[in-house]
Amino acid sequence: MLVSFICWMFREIVPLPMAEQSLNPPAIFDGYSQTIDSLEAAAEPANATKLLDLSLKLFDTDAGRRASIDSRAASMMPAIALAATLVTGVGFSSLNSTSALSAAAFWAMLLTLVVTLIYLVFTVVLLFWIQGDIVRSTPDPTDLSHAFAAAANAYARDVATRVLRYTVANYQVNNRVTNRLEIAQKCFRNALLVLVGGGTVTVLIMFGRPAAPRSVALAQALAIDAGCNSLPTLTVDGQGRWAGTCLRGGRVAKLTVDASGRVEFAP
Repeated sequence: MLVSFICWMFREIVPLPMAEQSLNPPAIFDGYSQTIDSLEAAAEPANATKLLDLSLKLFDTDAGRRASIDSRAASMMPAIALAATLVTGVGFSSLNSTSALSAAAFWAMLLTLVVTLIYLVFTVVLLFWIQGDIVRSTPDPTDLSHAFAAAANAYARDVATRVLRYTVANYQVNNRVTNRLEIAQKCFRNALLVLVGGGTVTVLIMFGRPAAPRSVALAQALAIDAGCNSLPTLTVDGQGRWAGTCLRGGRVAKLTVDASGRVEFAP
């Protein structure tokens, strides 16, 4: 049970393409081929016209499935573009000034940004692949003219079996494309989960860091009392301390003021 859960979790975190044997089971598609072969080898049927109509309906139904896959892939593109813009904009702006971040908050933010962008890149690549040049089968004029001199029933049956073979071939292609679409959806879902989870962790780390003195005025007063000859310029550093510079003994000195009010000068 535990092993199955771990395997399932791994497949959700790192979605990989399914094996061809699982996507298009030979037992099922061999049955399709045998059925078409039997129709092709049978004596001239009386209901060949009906067989052709049903074959065309199957072909059109599968064509509708293809349109649905393309539509689902296209509908994800605006969301991907918006997410990528927000992640890169907010992430780069936050990382542009890291002096106010602790080491833990910095790495949490950086890992969140990197992992989210990796998932988004894979999502976009898969969506472009789905909407790219995918070869499928379709009847052409040669399929309609090669047996035109045959009897009506034999001709209809021959065209029907050709359409059925094209339909089965398209089943296999669409199964592969659907698998890629599912992977893209999982990657996009994981990107959002990482973004929300990583952002939450970063905020908790930032709120949990050591507190600086209550105000910059208090820190400046402590610095002057410790030996600064000028009003120091202070900002909060990554460890939650006030850090800056002041004039001390006629020279510029670096100093820090920690949460307990202790002032330290850099050598």
